[in-house]
Amino acid sequence: MPIQWKEEYNLGIGFIDEQHKKFVKILSDLNDSMHHLKTNEVTMETIRQIKDFCVYHMKTEEDLFEKFNYPEKDVHKIEHKKFIDYIENLEKNSPSKDKLEISIDLIDHMEDWMLLHEQNMDKRYVPFLKEHGVQ
Repeated sequence: MPIQWKEEYNLGIGFIDEQHKKFVKILSDLNDSMHHLKTNEVTMETIRQIKDFCVYHMKTEEDLFEKFNYPEKDVHKIEHKKFIDYIENLEKNSPSKDKLEISIDLIDHMEDWMLLHEQNMDKRYVPFLKEHGVQ
């Protein structure tokens, strides 16, 4: 069962929290499709959704980093690039792979991303952005 949103995951920056919740919703939808044996029908679309949304979300963060000159922006951008590379590689190689296997891998990777990146790395930028008036 994929990660469920918990209030403790909120960073306290409303629009960023809403974007993070969207990741959880995408995972939940993919998990539901697996349980209803519709993995083949939705896996590629889910990968595209995640890629598109990640590009949008990461640009949101990176634009804020640039605007306020966040000191850890370069390290954060490297982590974003690694994630996008992972999704693009999955997208490129998925037509020849088992969709259930891809879905499980994707859910596991996204759960790790939520717990490790968003709850550790993202939490580090919150005080900085709040000091600059970002709510």
